[in-house]
Amino acid sequence: MGRLERNWDGDCAVPPTGPLIASVIELAEHLKSKDGLPPTRVSPIVDGGIALEWQVGDEFYHVEFLTPDIAELFTSIPGTKPEYEEIDFCLLRLPTDVPPTAVSKGEPRRGIDERHD
Repeated sequence: MGRLERNWDGDCAVPPTGPLIASVIELAEHLKSKDGLPPTRVSPIVDGGIALEWQVGDEFYHVEFLTPDIAELFTSIPGTKPEYEEIDFCLLRLPTDVPPTAVSKGEPRRGIDERHD
């Protein structure tokens, strides 16, 4: 993606920036360190973003990186209402001794950084 140029899609698409690509790589390394599943699809978005998707059985996760620190997550799990939330990836840079519940807005739940059996 770092080699994409403006108009990469033939319709004036903007390429992802270096800092944005670095954030996506940082997320991938974080997930790998947690024994997470690799995305099933990674693609540039025409407005300069990057999309990552995970399909785990009937569960579907779609993350769009919009800036190096902010992404939007869409989750679709059978039997539940689809969810949309904004994610601040600065939280991934917290010291490892800070429990996730200390910084989360809601109840802990399964996420893309957990392996599903």
